[in-house]
Amino acid sequence: MWAVPGWQDEPYCTRIALMLSAACTLLLMLGEGYVISFALLSEAHLARGEAWRLFTYALPHTGFWHLFFNFLVLWFFSPSLERALGKSRFAILLLFAILAGGVAHVLASPDPVVGFSAAVYAVLLYAAWLWPKQKVLVFFVFPVPLAILVIILGGIEFILSLQGGGGVSHWAHLGGLAAGILLALLWGRNEESRTIRRTAHPDILKQTRRSLRERIGFFLWKRRLAKRNADQARVDALLDKISQEGMASLRASERRFLDRASKKHYSMKN
Repeated sequence: MWAVPGWQDEPYCTRIALMLSAACTLLLMLGEGYVISFALLSEAHLARGEAWRLFTYALPHTGFWHLFFNFLVLWFFSPSLERALGKSRFAILLLFAILAGGVAHVLASPDPVVGFSAAVYAVLLYAAWLWPKQKVLVFFVFPVPLAILVIILGGIEFILSLQGGGGVSHWAHLGGLAAGILLALLWGRNEESRTIRRTAHPDILKQTRRSLRERIGFFLWKRRLAKRNADQARVDALLDKISQEGMASLRASERRFLDRASKKHYSMKN
């Protein structure tokens, strides 16, 4: 089975961010407007001196899937990245990316923004910096080296940012990528990072393939078992019908079904 990181494997800052984000997103979905009134980031808010919003905007998300996909990336990459960077540097990476994403968005757009995406892009960028050849399955199907994936995502974000509009802050994503690049250049690759790259980082491609095979096999086994039980139940019902009304009461399709069932060695009642 695919070795998915457990709760205890996650860095403390990732766990705290996940819990706070889940709580804020749930309150937002329930219509609690004070979450947005306190956390939302926009140019107008900063003009009033509300600088805390450069960090709090990362907590609420626009919905479940927004929250899910952001933290899905963090869930898989955070443990290895924290081991490579250390607890302090990993926390700095997240905070600096959130700050850079917020500043980039405010400079480029007057619209409000929420979400942890800037930090997610920074984590992806730094992971690609340390493990560029590590393959990941895009859409759980296509194996792509992590460095190539980040380059493609960065290019898409840049093109979309030039188009403007839409409900996604592409400039915040680019700010997160820029933060990851700056810190990667500043901190570089140390020997600890290279050791972890060789020994500790999971082989995502092999583990995903194994997981998919096992899950698909279990799914097919359950379907076969359900069909076998359904066929046996139908055989029993037809045998009861024969005992009560005689063989002549069966339709042609029912006779064909019993013939097929007998060839498969189903036990028949007298």
